[in-house]
Amino acid sequence: MGERPGIGTAVLGVATSVGVLAFVTLVGGAISYAQAAALGLPADQVVAAMPQSTLLVLGARFMIPVLLIILVLLAAVGLGEDYAGESSNWARWTGTAVLGCVGIVFLLVDVARADGSDVAYAAPLAIWAILLALIYFVGIRDHPKFSTYAAVTATATAVFAAAFAVVLASSAPAVRAVGIDRKEGQPVTGLYAASNSDEVLVGQACQSRTASRRGSKLSGVLVRVPRDDISDVVLTTNGSVKDALARQPALLEQVGGGGAAALTRCTDPLSDELERIGQAPETRHQGVPGVLQGP
Repeated sequence: MGERPGIGTAVLGVATSVGVLAFVTLVGGAISYAQAAALGLPADQVVAAMPQSTLLVLGARFMIPVLLIILVLLAAVGLGEDYAGESSNWARWTGTAVLGCVGIVFLLVDVARADGSDVAYAAPLAIWAILLALIYFVGIRDHPKFSTYAAVTATATAVFAAAFAVVLASSAPAVRAVGIDRKEGQPVTGLYAASNSDEVLVGQACQSRTASRRGSKLSGVLVRVPRDDISDVVLTTNGSVKDALARQPALLEQVGGGGAAALTRCTDPLSDELERIGQAPETRHQGVPGVLQGP
């Protein structure tokens, strides 16, 4: 009978760990989908081609710093409550206010650097306001246990960070140019999209679809290159879309191709829409993880 609480705690710990891993993997998939969709590539095919371990790594690259910040904040709030007494709410109010301001500052700065639209500001701000209200009603108003405040604060911040990452990935996708030398056929260059044990997917972004009912929207194609047909792969570092397209001629030459006609199947890879997405030089330094960042 005495061992049951220990077993229950162990089961709860395992379930929590599995839930965290599943959430981080989901975030990685959402970021990947948003970046591929922003480039006009078949986003569902890109995400489906990526192993779950890759999605987990992509999500973790963004979420781990956020979780570390939350741990530091909660530790500070806990010390504040120990100092002021359990009946005082000032530590939780202060911690939540600091958290709210930090989230807003990051949002305003990074979306501005990405040259995002008004919707890119409004949607995450609305989500953040709702989550901060949830923190108040669940974790502050009736002064519940500190564990309740910590759980709702960590969950709310993780949800906001995920939404924030998706907005940045859509507004300013960070990409890599790739050149593939094939054993049979012409070399392939484009934007690295995804890879698995069977194939490498190369994205080729095209001109805007001006007839789209949803407005000007990029259109692109995916080139699937089987692993057994690859003799060499050359990848660049992360950068903007404009950078990646500008590097394709050098990659084509490096993998043995010749002639600009082999660069892309599209008619206008440097369309106005592509230039709008890639014109902010700061974009390459944002460090937004995503599907288009290497194998």
